[in-house]
Amino acid sequence: MKNLLLLFVLFIGYTCHAQNAASFAQKRCDFTTDGSAAWSGIKVKIAVPCEWKEEKTKEEGTKEYAYDVGDAAVIEHISIGPQKQPLTEEKMNSIITAEDFKKAHDKDGTSFLWGRRLKVDGVECIELASKTKKKALMMTVYVYTVQYMFPYKDKQVSVSFGCMGEDKYALKALNDYKALFLNLAMATKFLN
Repeated sequence: MKNLLLLFVLFIGYTCHAQNAASFAQKRCDFTTDGSAAWSGIKVKIAVPCEWKEEKTKEEGTKEYAYDVGDAAVIEHISIGPQKQPLTEEKMNSIITAEDFKKAHDKDGTSFLWGRRLKVDGVECIELASKTKKKALMMTVYVYTVQYMFPYKDKQVSVSFGCMGEDKYALKALNDYKALFLNLAMATKFLN
């Protein structure tokens, strides 16, 4: 009987996470940059789940939203800034390969999950997913990140989503929310 009750509780918990992700896709709000110098002159509308809490950021040209899913935290991080180097056709194709990713992140504990090119609102986009293991005080925290990078004009618009927590919980959050992340990223609209 205990095992049956445990299975029921786990099933309810799993379906609640899946329902949350689906309801967030239905209840979207928009954050629109104002095109000011703080946002590098770029005016863009980016979708965020209405129920997610806005977090304070110290950097100009950034915005962050967070949601606690119980055993993990999920964030959306928005930033606009200068491109470190122009994203040419060749560079965009190489960024999304495991080999080039490993070269760039050989020593920082970040591993490649997947990468691909997309087109959003007529703008080229790179979707790049990774896993990072970080030591924090007396525990190890895992961060699964899905980043959408848009080279736009001479700037880079970045919409990143992170799932943080113990490995199994952060991975579960990634699996529960990655369709939502893509849905939100695909709703991006460039306004200037």
